[in-house]
Amino acid sequence: MSARSKIECALGTITPTTTGNGIRYRLRATIDGKRESLGCFDTIDEARAQSQAYFELLHNHSKSLTVAAWGRQWLDDREGMGTHRSIKDTRALWDRHIFPSALAPLTLRAVKQRHVQEWLRELVTQRATHGPRKGKPLAEQTVRNALNALSSAFSDAVAAGRASGNPCKGVRVPRQARTDEDWSYLSNDEIRAVFDLPHLPAKQRTAFTVAIYAGMRAGEIWGLRWEDVDFDEREILVRHSFDGPTKGGKVRRIPMLPPALEELARWRRRDDVTRAAGLVFHARDGAMHAKGYDAQWAKKWRSAAGIRADVRFHDLRHTCASHLIMGTWGRAWRLEEVQVVLGHASRTTTERYARLAPDAIRRVANEATEQWSDDSKVAPGLVNDWSAPNSPYIQVPEKMEPPIRVELMTYGLRNRCSTN
Repeated sequence: MSARSKIECALGTITPTTTGNGIRYRLRATIDGKRESLGCFDTIDEARAQSQAYFELLHNHSKSLTVAAWGRQWLDDREGMGTHRSIKDTRALWDRHIFPSALAPLTLRAVKQRHVQEWLRELVTQRATHGPRKGKPLAEQTVRNALNALSSAFSDAVAAGRASGNPCKGVRVPRQARTDEDWSYLSNDEIRAVFDLPHLPAKQRTAFTVAIYAGMRAGEIWGLRWEDVDFDEREILVRHSFDGPTKGGKVRRIPMLPPALEELARWRRRDDVTRAAGLVFHARDGAMHAKGYDAQWAKKWRSAAGIRADVRFHDLRHTCASHLIMGTWGRAWRLEEVQVVLGHASRTTTERYARLAPDAIRRVANEATEQWSDDSKVAPGLVNDWSAPNSPYIQVPEKMEPPIRVELMTYGLRNRCSTN
């Protein structure tokens, strides 16, 4: 046997090591995802005996490890690593929907797929206890997020040798029957009503403008820094959500349409000081706004502008996508183009706006009909090309690291849309 050949054992590997006192046997094993040395022994039999003892100890502990106990350890480990942007949300999901459930006292090895399905059936009957949906059934996405949080914990438990399998695999969230959309958007008249408010502060005016005309998420707006606003190229580099990465974990560049460009320029030069670094929007103490901050949209400015109560701050992002799809600010954008700007990982998410596209199609068809009826524009026997302009986007595969770049398209916005 060579001095460096490895020997498989009950737990990990045994490696003969040459020392000043001859050959000794080092025992190494992966425990809770970490490669650790469990000691160096004089004989291979001692190393094997120690390996078996550790194996039985871990096996017995794993057999009694409950979902609740593993969940707390798993959440603490993820928070300690500091690389998971949604750890607070994940912990809240566990606190509200997993720790109080019938799953919590079960051991990891005892949980089967039927237990997860029973838990889901119970979950969809529960009602929200906070937020805008308080008193209403849990949103389908909330249920899906809870299942994903449980599944991630089980996947890591399998990797750590604490569970034999992931019972969440193959389980689907029951689809909720709906008669309405779970999102809304502002009409052009409502957008005008917001920016016509006589006492709308500059900060709110700028934040609402960025949300409506750039389609950024709340966390991306409050995490935006001046270093990421390029006035020369007229684009915004979106790389933060609050103080962490974006929701999809990817960096993207989006164009600044004229209203956003003009308002950000004014906000940057306020008080006769031109800012080059730091948060674009910050609290009074200079710190970043916390999750849930909406620039007093729901509390004050929504009702002041006569906007419907169901329009949330997040719906300003939907407003951007909706009007791009409909073409009310110029040429109607295609779904894949809007997907790039909004940073959707999947086209399926963007397809929620597809129902708005027929309005744009009818308008283009009417314009085509009018042009066709003009004999001076169409030669006999020839057919005009009514296709939309070529996409201005450079298509980049998802696996590529550099951010996707989107060219600026104004399409008459400077003269047709005003924030004044």
